[in-house]
Amino acid sequence: MAKSIINFESLKEKKQEEANQALVSIYEKYFNWVQVNANLRDKVRAKHLFRQLAFLHPDETETKEWQELFEHWFAFDYVTIIGSRLFDLYIRKESGNLSASELAVGGLIMTSALEPVQIISERTGDEQQAFFPYSNEEKLLAYQPLGPLQSLNQGEWYLLRPLRCGFKTVNLGPAVALAPEVKQVVEHVFQSDREKAGEGHSLSYRKEKGIQFMSYVK
Repeated sequence: MAKSIINFESLKEKKQEEANQALVSIYEKYFNWVQVNANLRDKVRAKHLFRQLAFLHPDETETKEWQELFEHWFAFDYVTIIGSRLFDLYIRKESGNLSASELAVGGLIMTSALEPVQIISERTGDEQQAFFPYSNEEKLLAYQPLGPLQSLNQGEWYLLRPLRCGFKTVNLGPAVALAPEVKQVVEHVFQSDREKAGEGHSLSYRKEKGIQFMSYVK
């Protein structure tokens, strides 16, 4: 029995490491692809939409933090002129050059979206307990394999892109602190929106809603 438990844990660790490697690999490959293949017209249009939807002054988007937020929103949520998201196009065009593990992770990335998440515990090792409003549940947020590099503060809200990677929930992209008043938005407006959008929250709804929380970035 003990040997079976050891074998199971060993297999679980191996699967987790494979998922981590696949996530890092496809993440790096994809952003290299975006640099070469993203349409200039889409970049200009996306920057305008980003400023408009996040209620930003043009100068604000030139800072390093906002530039990183824009690049990830552009890469994963923005709908191009031809009506598709860039990551969806990448998977369709490059699927033959990706491993089975990368394609599996890619499928999960396609369903990811920005959402406010509250950190509810101190960091223990590479994990922290967090509250995820979209699923209305508490679960561990893992720092590996892509970060964030800094520890997140207990009790505060952050704008993250949660993603299931192997057996863990990780964050894809930058983690930015949100102003305290976002809590009221989540508690009141968000619950009403959940009912309107349906309990499962459609993917298009979640992707469209995510950027609106950027107006609460500290």
